[in-house]
Amino acid sequence: MKKVEDLLAEKIEMFKEKGKEYGHSYKEFGPVMQKFFPKVEMSIEEWNRCGIFFMLIHKMMRLANSDIKHIDSIKDIQVYGAMLEEMVLEEGNENDCSGL
Repeated sequence: MKKVEDLLAEKIEMFKEKGKEYGHSYKEFGPVMQKFFPKVEMSIEEWNRCGIFFMLIHKMMRLANSDIKHIDSIKDIQVYGAMLEEMVLEEGNENDCSGL
């Protein structure tokens, strides 16, 4: 049986592999959304956080609809959480959740 440490190490490899395939498009969400919705007053960073939040909600909905058995969604949720944490830390707001 795999331990938490092993599972997290697998997610690191998954993130690296997906990064090679897709790049870091999660950081490109904000500029695109600003172009689509110029009247919405949100910074690029806020849009980027929202993008990850939307992906998390989508994966949690899929997970709930699968009777909490959709392993791919569980894996994605872990990675999205780390991506969101990275963004918050880059902004220097590690204790401020008001922008989410």
